[in-house]
Amino acid sequence: MGFIHFLSSFLLLFVFSPLAFGKSDIIQHDLSTQIESSFENVDLASFLNTRSRQHDTIMTEALDLLESMKASPSCNRIAATKLVTSCQSIGEAAEKATPDVHLALDYVKSLYAARLALCELKGAGASIPTSCIPITVNKKQRKGLFGLSTKSNFQIDFSESTTPVALESCLKAMESRPQWWTSYSNSRQNAMIICQAARIETEKDELLELHRSIVDSTIKLNQGLQDALQRAAAESAQHDAFAKAVASMRSNLSREMGETESQLQRAMSSFIHDLESTVGSLVSSVAAVLRVVDLEAVVLQNDIRNATYELAFLSDTLRDINKAELERNEALMSVHQEGFEANNQLTTALRSSIQSILERDVTRLTQELGSFDTALDWLGGKLNLVIQQEVMISQRLQNVQTALEESETKAGSLLKAQSLQSEAIAAQSHAQDTLRLNTQIIQSLLDKAMATAANMQAIVEESTSKFHNAPGLQGLVGKFSVWTLCALLSGLVGAQNPRSSMLVLLISSIHFVLMNIL
Repeated sequence: MGFIHFLSSFLLLFVFSPLAFGKSDIIQHDLSTQIESSFENVDLASFLNTRSRQHDTIMTEALDLLESMKASPSCNRIAATKLVTSCQSIGEAAEKATPDVHLALDYVKSLYAARLALCELKGAGASIPTSCIPITVNKKQRKGLFGLSTKSNFQIDFSESTTPVALESCLKAMESRPQWWTSYSNSRQNAMIICQAARIETEKDELLELHRSIVDSTIKLNQGLQDALQRAAAESAQHDAFAKAVASMRSNLSREMGETESQLQRAMSSFIHDLESTVGSLVSSVAAVLRVVDLEAVVLQNDIRNATYELAFLSDTLRDINKAELERNEALMSVHQEGFEANNQLTTALRSSIQSILERDVTRLTQELGSFDTALDWLGGKLNLVIQQEVMISQRLQNVQTALEESETKAGSLLKAQSLQSEAIAAQSHAQDTLRLNTQIIQSLLDKAMATAANMQAIVEESTSKFHNAPGLQGLVGKFSVWTLCALLSGLVGAQNPRSSMLVLLISSIHFVLMNIL
């Protein structure tokens, strides 16, 4: 127990004291010294003397019993001889004592006691129970000359053919009479002493083998404890380095989170300001264009609506990024909290492992070390999850940057479309002005042509009336038609002015058409 208390105090000092890492060699030396001293305190001489005195007492009693049987009948001596040989032969091939060996010894002792009781009955001249005849001692007498047997010499038959059933039936018969049962009980006690004395050497070998296995187990246990101490020292050093790395990573992560938050706030404020100015300019320019062309205003209104939807989507995206950043911060805090709890759990697990070592439960120590490895694997998985979340946030930031670039591209396309629309509107306005001017010119020319035609018609009518009223020209007019006269008149006018002749022909044609219609 002193060794176990020393081992437990050493483990407590090793786990909870930082100074233990520098003194592991000294502590291991003290541990080995303590183990050696614990083995040196055992008084092996007194142990051997005690066992020797016990064996001497048993051997003395057995020798006294066998000496007392020298004067007994041959039946008693044969039974004792069979008892000694049977006790020595049982369990010689077995490497260790088993329940079957003890049962066999018990059977041999009972058989000897029953035979000795039967020998006493024979010596007293009493009748033997019928059920006990199969277990009586058999002896082979030597045959002399001419086949006659001699009483002086006989051979002992050591072969046993008695069954436990026959012995049990014989014992039941002996129970019927107290005298028989008392004789059997005394013989049973003597059989125990003789058999134990006969098996002293066999038991010595078994005890030596048992002590050898105990020493081997103790050496293996000592080596296992030293290996466990070395592994615990290495794992404690790894845990200390891991805790320092986690603390450093936690500080770096907090600093990076602060910088990221400040940069995001500045970028958001700048982006919102630029977006407001851009939207204001776009709205003013679109309103000016809408007042000029209604059809283009509808298109521009749809574009503005699409731009508004994109801005809303961008705002939602930025809000999601902010929310994801907050969730990432919360996840990191939860991971740190879980890491702290895991450290506490590891400390509790180490404390419970030390208590289990105090109770000599090495298997429990192995299980606790396995749980420590599981906790380390779980914490590594949590760190991988944090890294994956950082990668996802980086991808989302890249998506936001891509959306911003697409918005800039769309804004440039919108500006180009607006400039093209302005140029088209200006060209359309110039064309309308030109068309209006040409229309006015054509209208003035038509007015002049109509006035000229009216004048020409009045002249023609006046000329016609003059021709009709002139007495010298009545026959001439009757011979020639009005159209012939008009043609002659046009030829005369065309000779003077070609344009006027063309105008006269045009007016004549119009007059002819009107006259036919009327």
